[in-house]
Amino acid sequence: MQSNFNQLLLCVACFLLLVACESGSNSDGSAAADLVLTNAYVYTVDEVDTVAEAVAVNDGEIVFVGSAEEASAYIGESTEVRDLGGAMLMPGIHDMHIHALGTVEPDMCDLGSQSLSLEDMVPVLKECISTYDIATGEWLIVLQWAFSGGNQPSEKLPHIRAALDAVSTEHPIFLWGDDGHHAAANSLAFALARNSDGENVEINAETLKSEFSDYRPMIAVDANGSPTGGVNEDARLLLRSNGLADMLGMSNGLDETMPRVARKMAESGITSLQDAIVTPETLAAYGKLEDSGKMTFRLRAALVEPPSEEISEIDSHIELLSSLREEYEDSDLISANAVKLFADAVLEGNPLTSPPTMPVAALLDGFKQPIFGGSIEDGSFDIVGYVDPERETCKAVQAEPDAYSDADRMEAFVSEFGFYPQQCIPHQGILEHDEQFIRAYIRKTTEAGFHVHVHALADKAVRIAVDEFAKVKDIADQHGTSQSLAHVQLA
Repeated sequence: MQSNFNQLLLCVACFLLLVACESGSNSDGSAAADLVLTNAYVYTVDEVDTVAEAVAVNDGEIVFVGSAEEASAYIGESTEVRDLGGAMLMPGIHDMHIHALGTVEPDMCDLGSQSLSLEDMVPVLKECISTYDIATGEWLIVLQWAFSGGNQPSEKLPHIRAALDAVSTEHPIFLWGDDGHHAAANSLAFALARNSDGENVEINAETLKSEFSDYRPMIAVDANGSPTGGVNEDARLLLRSNGLADMLGMSNGLDETMPRVARKMAESGITSLQDAIVTPETLAAYGKLEDSGKMTFRLRAALVEPPSEEISEIDSHIELLSSLREEYEDSDLISANAVKLFADAVLEGNPLTSPPTMPVAALLDGFKQPIFGGSIEDGSFDIVGYVDPERETCKAVQAEPDAYSDADRMEAFVSEFGFYPQQCIPHQGILEHDEQFIRAYIRKTTEAGFHVHVHALADKAVRIAVDEFAKVKDIADQHGTSQSLAHVQLA
């Protein structure tokens, strides 16, 4: 009887030993890991910034962080061991404002943010027309124009519009700025503009006073009110209605782009992110990436605001957002539970135009109008003063601005005072939406349980957004949702 019992114990022991061997256990009882990274500078980002030497990973989870000696206990026969040679290892980065699709370059004309003078830009863009075999009448779309660097004018090319006309008068040309807010166009592109009804109405000095008067602050003009090529913010959509598709190179689809985005995020150490502008189309592309098994990060999608300015249409837009959120509720990697709202624009203007193109972002107290002097060629070009809008000369302009549109009178004014009569007109910038719309959108999307992410760059938009955030903070807390601002520069 005892002999049979001993045999039973031996069988059980052998079975347990086999199970242990199959599960990868080591002689000291620790489970062998799939991967051990050793000889590394492991920055743990804990409360005291502990630095370790090794990390063990099993079945996709970190099971050990500590010394190289201790990590050896996790090395089994099938464990992959990587000696990092002292390289740094750190937790994944959580990027809460990124345009992930913009991190990879589509195959199209791209200036790569080079600071080119207008003269130097012309042959580069002519080469693009040739390289991409763009037919007469077809658009030349150009990415990553460095709006804030280079662009020095010449006697022959006084502004970007003239430079783009020198590239071609047979192709409409559109340059997307590398900040996502500025752009530039040639004369043919301005001639193809469309109004809110989809009708072709050229953008010129006259239509900027009538049909497109609301867009006047977003379009750079010369002393006579004619466009000089600069087109910013919503005014860009008058020329290119689907700007996001242009900037992301979506015209050829995203099937090839999305795996490249996943690789880029992995190479950059980004393991979770909030994409700050997501449309239903790009959300579907993320979903397809997840289904392919190639998605290397977790995504919070910040869905873009409605194109309408009507508060009455916010509710129907939220219904669309809610349906998208519900569609991805069971996703392991995608959360479509945030919204993005543009409250204002940007602060960069253009001092190289005459008169200077002012920033668009809204300021509570308005902008000072700069007076420039010196030469671009010898590097002495700089601000030499500011226009005093309270001086009698400016008061006269403010009372009758149209009286100073005559070219001869304008030239005489500049010769006498050193600045343009238009610079007497106070400029406060603009909000991207009516203030009441901004407030209602923040309130309604918060009530609907969305994280709210607001582009607010200057003090007026920041004040409005923060004020409304404060009013709905209790509601956001009940939902467990966040309130955040992006790009705050002047507040």
